[in-house]
Amino acid sequence: MASNPDNDRLFVRYRTGKPKQDHYSLVLNGNDSFRQLKTVDYAFDSVGYSVVGGCNGLICLSDYQENAYRDNMFLWNPSIRKFLLCLDIISVEIYTLKTDRWRYISEKALPVMITERYRQAYVNGAAHWMAFHQGTLLTHFRYSILSFNTSDEIFSEILVPDSITYEGSLVVLEESLCLFQQCVDDNDRHYSVWIMKEYGVATSWAKLFIIDHFKGLCRPLGSRRNGEVIFSTRGEDLVSCDYQSKQISYLGIHGTSGDGYSKWHAFYTDTYAESLVLLNYLG
Repeated sequence: MASNPDNDRLFVRYRTGKPKQDHYSLVLNGNDSFRQLKTVDYAFDSVGYSVVGGCNGLICLSDYQENAYRDNMFLWNPSIRKFLLCLDIISVEIYTLKTDRWRYISEKALPVMITERYRQAYVNGAAHWMAFHQGTLLTHFRYSILSFNTSDEIFSEILVPDSITYEGSLVVLEESLCLFQQCVDDNDRHYSVWIMKEYGVATSWAKLFIIDHFKGLCRPLGSRRNGEVIFSTRGEDLVSCDYQSKQISYLGIHGTSGDGYSKWHAFYTDTYAESLVLLNYLG
């Protein structure tokens, strides 16, 4: 998984409302095609888990209530239909599958808060989340990006352009970290899309393009192999947007976005590579 643009498969999750049900599938992410390869059996009985992220063929899911991950967390390998229950962790810890143990690494953490309702972006060997520093006033924030390198287990902070005064969404596009900022006022509704041309260098941010809120685009979810951006829409469809031609392609997946939990977590997409991780796990 891990946002590899050369991978021709996407892991897609969407929710339908009547009856309320989560659906998971593998989709062919070709340059000229987008079609379902197979549905994925859901390993859990209840509805209401959000996808936290994934890597190496594993999906991390969690209960999600009132803007916080809580209670149960699972590592799930949909390819071999096995999952591992993890304890609810409130400090900063890292789980090692080989030893089946958590290690406390809170001393490595940075004094920032993660915006949990937005997805992570994995690029350059690190996971990235939108983060913020809370100022002296409760309404004053300074936004940045928190990264965690999975090899050396180091947290880092990446500064965003000064014009970013509202939280955004992170997407990997053209093998680079991109930031989508939603701009809404009475006369103008659009996404400003920034790309980091040199990884980790704050001065290399450049505005790549602007996408108007035409066709009811709602939330960026990822990118396709052909460079188009995948969005959910206010009409509760999954679409692909060619930002150069401004053309919208409907991808044949219709769910429900609703509000609250569903607004942010009903849809999920990321590149996916099957693996045998958890094969020897007895649970």
